[in-house]
Amino acid sequence: MKICNLLFVVAILACNTAAAQQFFNGTVNTTSAINRTGAVGIGNVLLRGSSGIQVLEHITPTGDFYIRSVAYQVPDDVGNLILNDIGGFVGIGTSKPKEMLSVNGKIRAQEIKVETANWPDYVFADGYKLPSLKETAEFIDKNNHLPGVPKAAEIEQDGLSLGEMNKILLQKIEELTLHMIDKDKRIEALEKKLGENQ
Repeated sequence: MKICNLLFVVAILACNTAAAQQFFNGTVNTTSAINRTGAVGIGNVLLRGSSGIQVLEHITPTGDFYIRSVAYQVPDDVGNLILNDIGGFVGIGTSKPKEMLSVNGKIRAQEIKVETANWPDYVFADGYKLPSLKETAEFIDKNNHLPGVPKAAEIEQDGLSLGEMNKILLQKIEELTLHMIDKDKRIEALEKKLGENQ
């Protein structure tokens, strides 16, 4: 009887070991999870949580930490790395992000594409009311900034929107271009008139 019981226990352990091995090898579909109180370590990576905060961190003082969509051996990787696709913000260098991506520091990139609408080609449309230089000068004397441009205090407090500011700056450039074209026409007309009077 004791031998039968012993064989039964050995059989159960063997089955459990095989199932566990299959689970960790990824050969069995399962909804099971590794449940543990406290932190879980895998190599030099530690997963810990407390007070509703979950942390995945590299626990050695040197070395890099990679997050990839697929293994690095895969050629021509076309996989995507998705973060917070159903809500929440991502912070780099900050624990209190205020936007979809908040970075407390410098960003270096080869190119940044900002999607925007209502590009100010309307400045060249018929019916656009071009502010006169006199009106602009009066506004500057009164407000100490260009019309339509945020105040320095607003930028310092709320930050600068690249898309919106590029639209504003282009609008001012286009308005200045129209003034320059008008001045050039007036100068040509005056030079022609002076030439006729000589």
